[in-house]
Amino acid sequence: MYSKITVSALLALMALVPEISAHSVIVKATGANGSAGKALAVDDQTPRDGTRRNPFQRDSTVFRNQRTVAQAKGCGQTIQNGPINVATLMSQAASDGMPQVAPGGVLSMTLHQVNADGAGPYTCMIDSTGTGASFVAMTVTQNVAGQNGRNNRGNMQDLPLQVQIPANQQCTGTSGSATNICMVRCQNNARNGPFGGCVPVQVGAGGGNGTPGAGNGTAPATGNNGVDNAAGANPNTGAGAGNAGGNAGAGNNNRQGNAGNRQGNAGNRQGNRQGNRQGQAGNRQGQAGNRQGQNRQQRQGANNRQQNRQQRRWAA
Repeated sequence: MYSKITVSALLALMALVPEISAHSVIVKATGANGSAGKALAVDDQTPRDGTRRNPFQRDSTVFRNQRTVAQAKGCGQTIQNGPINVATLMSQAASDGMPQVAPGGVLSMTLHQVNADGAGPYTCMIDSTGTGASFVAMTVTQNVAGQNGRNNRGNMQDLPLQVQIPANQQCTGTSGSATNICMVRCQNNARNGPFGGCVPVQVGAGGGNGTPGAGNGTAPATGNNGVDNAAGANPNTGAGAGNAGGNAGAGNNNRQGNAGNRQGNAGNRQGNRQGNRQGQAGNRQGQAGNRQGQNRQQRQGANNRQQNRQQRRWAA
């Protein structure tokens, strides 16, 4: 009887404690200009080569009973951290770095699928305050394979997940000196989930706003003159030395760098044309020298033959 009561009590206690079991994690998020971050509460020391609850699921996020965008509040919980404290972990993210994306740009994420129910498809949403208080739907441009959050073939794999920031998106979140922060939340619809993660992102703060290209398009054509070579050598050594303009445009504005390239290419063509013309003139002069030399040799040979004939007559 004692053992039955004990077992019943344990079962009742376990029923009161929600089981946290998460099966996917966003291990990296990349924006423009090499900026990068990851989902809140991700522990880089967690091994990624297994599927068991401990240690492979300890830093994955579950959004219990929040299956729609309208139901989404906050950033869920993990086995390791319990409920995610957004303010505390946002401060850490601001220190470590977060992705920066321009309005209308793409946020590229790497989702690690731990086991079968960490699969897709994923629904993503964005909160303009950076706190996770109120989300609106956003467009997923590259999704994770799966049906209702399940796919046995995706276990222990890193998979691409991409979303597009709305073109008119404004972000008001702050953390320390970091500003313009939004929160992007992605989740699947697995029965034991949803699983996914929250990624803080800076929008409009260095998110791919290119600086003008600094192309140095100088074009001093320096074709070398062809040298008059009486021996008939080919002196076509004209070499165009137009400097190609450097295309150093950062971001999307490379017009000046491209103009430098065009000027440099024009210099190359001009130098090549001048060098070729001068070299060809040298060829013609060399060929004329050859003909003159041949003529002199022919006349000298004729003179020699005439002298030989006179000597034979005298000898006779």
